[in-house]
Amino acid sequence: MKGLILRVQPSGYKAWIVEWARGKRRTLGFAGHLSLDEARAQTLQTMAEALHKKLPSIAQKPDSAGPTLRVFLDERYEPWALEELRGGAGYVARIRVNFPSWLDQPLASISVPAAEAWWRARVHATSPRF
Repeated sequence: MKGLILRVQPSGYKAWIVEWARGKRRTLGFAGHLSLDEARAQTLQTMAEALHKKLPSIAQKPDSAGPTLRVFLDERYEPWALEELRGGAGYVARIRVNFPSWLDQPLASISVPAAEAWWRARVHATSPRF
């Protein structure tokens, strides 16, 4: 189908992408969660919107700040870690245990200063007092 792309990365991650004009594309979703028929239906809708409105709704700025850490872990990192890393389940578990307050935050809101503040608090909480 014209405009529908399946991107397969070296890690094995597969995603459906829609391209409505040269260089104008957006990811529809993870291939494990979105079937071919669903991807085709979304592509048809996007192409129709591009034809009538010139800018499909998928291209407009989203209301939210993007996926949360929990969604990223569940949909991308954990499947990759389990397949590619020895002890991958342990890495995912440590992230969940050490950052429970961050799990429902958008990834875009997690910054270097936030990580440094977390690290300083952790070091001060575990350092011995003399």
